[in-house]
This record gives sequence, C-alpha cells and structure tokens, in this order.
Amino acid sequence: MKQLLFRSLILVLGYVCCTSTVEAQSFAKAYKRYYLKQDYPPSVLVFQRYRHHPKYGPAAIFLIDKISLRTERSLPGLLALNTDLIQADSAWRTLPKRRARRLLRKYGVDTLAIAELRMQAQKWAMAGVRSNGSIAALDSLLNRWQQVMPALQTELDSTRFQVVNGQLQSDDYATMTAIVHRHLGWVYPANYRLSRQMYNQLWPAFQQKYSLCELNKYVKDHPSSFVARDCWQEEVRQLLCKGELAPMLDFVGSNQWTAMETVLLNAIFSLENEDATLRLTSAQYAVLQDLRQRATLREQLRSGKARRDTTAMLESALYYISHYAPRYSAFRLLEETLQFCTTEELYDSATRLLTDARPYFTDTLPKGCNSNFDYQIRAKPYIDGLLPVFQKKDPEIKETWLETINTEDNEETNPVLDTAQSVLYFAASGRTTQQQGMDIFYSRKESSGWSAPVLVESLSGPGDQMPLSLTADGKTMLLQSNGALFLSQQQKGVWRAPKPIALSGLGLIGKAVLSADGATMILEGAYTAGGVLDAPDMDLFISRRDANGQWSDPQGLGSDINTDGNEGSPFLSADGRRLYFTSTEYPGLGQSDVFVSERKGDDWILDWSRPLNMGKKINGIYQHAGFGHVSADGKRMFFTRYNRDREKGNIWMLEIED
Repeated sequence: MKQLLFRSLILVLGYVCCTSTVEAQSFAKAYKRYYLKQDYPPSVLVFQRYRHHPKYGPAAIFLIDKISLRTERSLPGLLALNTDLIQADSAWRTLPKRRARRLLRKYGVDTLAIAELRMQAQKWAMAGVRSNGSIAALDSLLNRWQQVMPALQTELDSTRFQVVNGQLQSDDYATMTAIVHRHLGWVYPANYRLSRQMYNQLWPAFQQKYSLCELNKYVKDHPSSFVARDCWQEEVRQLLCKGELAPMLDFVGSNQWTAMETVLLNAIFSLENEDATLRLTSAQYAVLQDLRQRATLREQLRSGKARRDTTAMLESALYYISHYAPRYSAFRLLEETLQFCTTEELYDSATRLLTDARPYFTDTLPKGCNSNFDYQIRAKPYIDGLLPVFQKKDPEIKETWLETINTEDNEETNPVLDTAQSVLYFAASGRTTQQQGMDIFYSRKESSGWSAPVLVESLSGPGDQMPLSLTADGKTMLLQSNGALFLSQQQKGVWRAPKPIALSGLGLIGKAVLSADGATMILEGAYTAGGVLDAPDMDLFISRRDANGQWSDPQGLGSDINTDGNEGSPFLSADGRRLYFTSTEYPGLGQSDVFVSERKGDDWILDWSRPLNMGKKINGIYQHAGFGHVSADGKRMFFTRYNRDREKGNIWMLEIED
C-alpha cells in the first residue's frame, strides 16, 4: 500500500514537471514568434493563456498590452490597457527576486518597462480626450486612471484646463452639472464670466432635457438652487407629474409664496384647452381668467400696444396686483408696467401705480419658510425708492446723436472732452484706419459740428485702448489699455507713450477719473476679481499721487457711496465737489442708474452726501454706462448709449434745458 502511494506521488510530480516544461516552452516559443517574426495574433493567443500564470503572468500581460498599443486608440481601450498594466505591475512586484530577474533578462519586463508602457497609453488617452473635448471623456479618464504617471501630471493638468474651459459655453445639462460639481477649480480666471453665465443657464438646460416631473433630480444635483430651496417644491413636483389643470389652479390661487410660481404658470398655459376648461369650477376658472389677462397685458407692454389705452393698461395691472400680491407674478408685472411707463414717459401713471400697489406687498416672509426668494421684503423699499423719482418734476432735456462721430455698424464709447469742450476723445472699433480691437480717436468742435475722427496712433495698439479722463490743462490723459490703467503726457501737441499706473490692493480695476489737477483719482474696482460663480463686488475707491508720482493704495469711499450692489463709471466735476457714478443698488429705473453726490467737506472718503438719482429723463430702463464728461455748470453731458443687448454703443450729448 505504501509503495502504491509512493508511485502515485511520483507520477503526479512527473506530470506537473512535464506540464510546466511544456508551458514554459510554449511561452518561450510564442515570445520568439513575437520578437523575431513579429507574428502578433498567434503570439497573443498564447500569451492570453498565461495571464494568470504565477511565473509568466506579468510578462504575458505586458506583452499583450504592448502589442495592443500598436493599434489601440479608443479611449475605453486605452483606459483598459492602463488598468491591465497596473495589474501587471502589481503581479511583478509579488514575484521572488530570482524569478523577477529572470523575466527581465529573458523578456525585458520589470516595473520600469511597465511604467513606460503605461505612460505611452496615458499619453494616447490624454490626446484622445483633448481631441474629443468633452467633459464626459475627461471624467471617464479621471475615474478609471486610478493614478496618473508623475511625469504626466503637468500634461494632465493642461488637458483638464483645455477641456473644461472649452466647454463653458455648452448648453448640455450633464456637461454643465459636471463642471459645477467637479471642475470649477480648473476654470481660468479670465473665463469666470463664462462660468457664471453657464451656472445661470442650468435651470433652462434642465428643462430642455428632462420632464418637470423629475424635479427631484435637479434638487439633488443643485441643492442650493431656487428649486431646492423652495419650501413647496415637492408639492409643485407632484402637480407637474399629474399634469392636471384644476389642481394647479387651486394651488396658484391659494399659495402666495412658492418660488416656482412661474414654472406652474407655464405649465398651466401648456395644459389649457377647451375640454380641461369645461371641467373647472367657477373659482378655478376665475383664476385662469386672471392669468390670461396678465399674459395679455404683458404682451401688450412688450409690443407697445398698451399705449393705445394707457388707462385700461393701468387698471389691468392694478387689478392683478391687488388680487395676487405679494406673489412674484404680481411683483414682476409691477416692474414691467413701470418699465413701459418710463419708456413712454407716463410718469403720472407710474406714480399712481406705485402708490396704489404699495399696500398689497407685505414685507414679511411666509411662516416656517426662510429659504424662498426675498422679493417680498424688497418690494416696499423698491417702491419707496422709486416714488420720489417719479414724483419729482425734472427739467426738459435734449439728446443729440453725434452724427460725425458715430457709425451705424461699429462701436463708439468712452467720450472724454477737454475743459473747453473743443476736443472730444473716444474709443472706437471696426474702422479701416485702426488695428483690431478698440483704439483711441479724437474729433474737434467746428462751427458746422464735429470734425471727422482721427486715430491717435501713439495711444492705440493691439487689444483695447479707451480714454478715461483729462486734467484741466488737457496735458495729461488717463486711459485704460487691455484692462490696466495708464497715464500719457502731451508734449508739443503729441501724446507720448502711456506709462502704467502701479496700484496694489485691488484684484480688479475698471474705469477711473482724475481730479482737475491730476493728483487724485476715483476708480471703480473690487478687492477680488470675483469667483468662478460669484461676480466681483464693484465699488468706488480713491487714490492720491504723492510728490514722487507714486499712487497710494486705493481706499473705498464711505457707505454713503458704496453699497452691496455695484458702483462704477465715476466722473468728477471740475472743482472735485460733485461725483457722478452708476449704481445697481440705489433705487433706480433700470439695471443701473446714474447718481450724483456732493462732497460737503474736505474728507474725500466720508464727506459725500446721500446720492440722488439723476432723474427719469436721464436714466432709462436699461443699464446706464455713466457720463464721460459733464460741463462745469452741470448742464451738458456726454455719454455712451448701448443697444438693448449692450452689443454696440454710440456717443450722445445730453443738454439740460432751463
């Protein structure tokens, strides 16, 4: 019995040894076929059998991947090779030292060879991602790589920057969401404006791709959005999922606070049809009729048809506000009606609208809900700030489009005049005599009007150059060149090459103005250039030049000037006592209005009076660019007026008539 067991053991050991010898010979032969004959397909078939072999496994995986890398260029394939090579490296490191040396000597496989092959696979993968240019491809790369080869980290960073910044104008919801959640740190500061615009388009992009019944996805994706913060978002989601007109009308009629009212109103009009209307109760039908009346009025305001019967327009607006305030739809209708009244110069109608609407807007938030929009508590301050503007009797004004200066298709902006108002400097684009971008021109006042503009070559060049201010003697010009401030001196009638102004302490600098003697400068700026999702907070600052020509660190003007909104476009009167500027925070008619403040004492920071709105005839419903020049008596102003989309500006002269 013992002899039989011994024989069996010998047979088993002999079989194992023979089998190992055959396998070893097969791997070696396959390697020779691969190395000498470059006969790849048969070699790969043999290598595949050895992937998990305790001795030849690392070499088999390495050789398979090396052959595959000759032709593999797809991102999934390259990522799979990278994972495969990580496995080969791990297996090689577990080999006994003697066996590892043998694999290196006979087949050229060690951690260095594996790392070089991984590096090549990763290079091709990054090239594919750059060529594809999509966030999905980038995320696939980052998710499956596990780790980048250290020598390729800089190249990976460059790839990530390229892809992320190239997708900031995408309208795809998944792409935008991925950037917000994972890639904001890879947005170039120069592109922060694009990333902020992208963030504001998330909700429209979601609506294009998903059903509103899927609001919970948007809530999960963007927990700080107005949808997620709305205390009634789940109730609204259920209404949208059911898609029934009557329950939506009941909700709109009873709920004054939801931030998703506009979403519901759009859904109501999409569901409205004769059959659904016939099944409504009288109360539901009354709400629907009110919503129809509001929609009709809004269309009339936008198209200008409301001017046919302004009394009916006013009554219709007040009816809706009295029945539906403080809902956002009522507040928005108030704003739109005021915009129409301002455009049509119906100031008495605007005054009555504000006065009669005020009692209907409560200045409280709903109980138990502090996360919704706060327009409810902004409505009365908004009305109280605008009422004096409309009630004040403004002098008549005359506006003149500067025909010789302006062109129909190009842009003219930043008017700056000398003290005598005889020479007008401005920035312009699109003219045959200039380089690409904005350059500086001048025109002289003649008996017949303004002369044909002439390029100031010494102040112009690549990029954008814009004049900002002149000293009283007309010999020093403050200008902006590619976002930085410069000074130029005029000698013998020729403007010398501008020299940069060294300022520290601000992350962003915009327009600025010099005092008459050139020793003081008021400038718009922000402590930071803004964030990837947060716009910079622009305020007005003061800087003074010492006897050595050095400018002090800018100091913010007092709280009587700077607000939580944006202040900018400063202009100083000749005596330095009046400051004209734009603000988005003080009560105004448009996106920003021009205000004026008086300096009562000698303190340039604290002695400014409460700013006054320049009036409804100067400020419109759109964003004002501020004054480039105001005459010493304050009766004549030069400014840039932009079209509705701020794509093109022209220079106008405004005269206040006695």
